[in-house]
Amino acid sequence: IGFESEFQYLSADLNESVSPGGEDSYSLFGLYADVYAKLDAVKPGVFVAYGSVDKDAGVQFNFGDDFDGHGAEMVGNEFAFGGVDAIGGATYFGAYCDFAASDALSFFGQLSYAMGNKDSSIEDDTALDFSVRGAYKITDAVTYAIGAGYVTVDRDAGDDPDPGYKLYHKM
Repeated sequence: IGFESEFQYLSADLNESVSPGGEDSYSLFGLYADVYAKLDAVKPGVFVAYGSVDKDAGVQFNFGDDFDGHGAEMVGNEFAFGGVDAIGGATYFGAYCDFAASDALSFFGQLSYAMGNKDSSIEDDTALDFSVRGAYKITDAVTYAIGAGYVTVDRDAGDDPDPGYKLYHKM
């Protein structure tokens, strides 16, 4: 059994001299946890990420553009959830599985769900992401990979965007 976690705390003290508009000071935090089991060639796991919201200041925790949705092809990678670089002001969780069929052949699958936190700009929005990929190591320097991603978004306000798809292959 393995465990990985990260916690980040941000605070800003905005006063009239720094922010003439009189914006409020705020504190935000982000939490990420991943629990998995290494079972020979299979590695199943679950993860959760939470980004807080400060309603009074109108800000939300941004996981940043280096957070790729725990390997998701769409959410946090091709699709931003929360009006930020990747994921912001949301709770994001999912289940995944890595499978190493051999030293050269591997597969990955993940199902994840994101929902806007209370008082965020995306309070009642949700997103469902499904990602799969495979890779074959031809030589130590050359790997062929193929993958697919699907995301569907349910917006509380306004029209829902069309589902997003991604198919790719690369060397």
